[in-house]
Amino acid sequence: MGKVFIIDDKNDRVEQYSNLLKKQGIDVFATNNVYKMTKYSKELQPDLYVVDADVRDPDYRMLIEYLIKNFKTPLTVVCNNIQEAWHEGVSHYVLKSMVSKKLGEVAGAYCYGGKSYDFLLLNQKKNADFAVYKKKSLLNVYNIKAAKLFLQKNRVAALGVVCSPEKYPKLKDKLGFAETFYVEKITKNGDLKAILK
Repeated sequence: MGKVFIIDDKNDRVEQYSNLLKKQGIDVFATNNVYKMTKYSKELQPDLYVVDADVRDPDYRMLIEYLIKNFKTPLTVVCNNIQEAWHEGVSHYVLKSMVSKKLGEVAGAYCYGGKSYDFLLLNQKKNADFAVYKKKSLLNVYNIKAAKLFLQKNRVAALGVVCSPEKYPKLKDKLGFAETFYVEKITKNGDLKAILK
């Protein structure tokens, strides 16, 4: 059984996210206490953390930094706007408008694996989710460690990397995935082939 930790102080959000994940058979632990989360994380070793981004709350940034610094577990942030919630080290962003569809998908990929995608996009820039080609399946990941873990547990036909041209060779070596491509330009409605360089 997969394990997900939700860190949030709003009961309605915790209930919504917990119900979504429990339907997939995922064991959910929710707390608003960082000490409790740290204690139980060491004991239970979750597959994923979920944090709701209230970007006006200064504690949000501190919590994200703490999780990234102290745990290697992938971290998903639920937010209204990726650019406003952006923090280097976050693995996935799930827009609140897409939470019922995307949160379970991301959690399932880390808890159980076995998912199959045409295209995984390692996005090192502050770009929102986008659809490149309607007939292809795509998932964004924003952290290299999470990308490597995702590739171990799931099947991906191609891995695209969005970054500066200078960073690409190093990232490609770290990923060690044969079908890796540099994504030079992101277009909202572009064909998948058109953005692979």
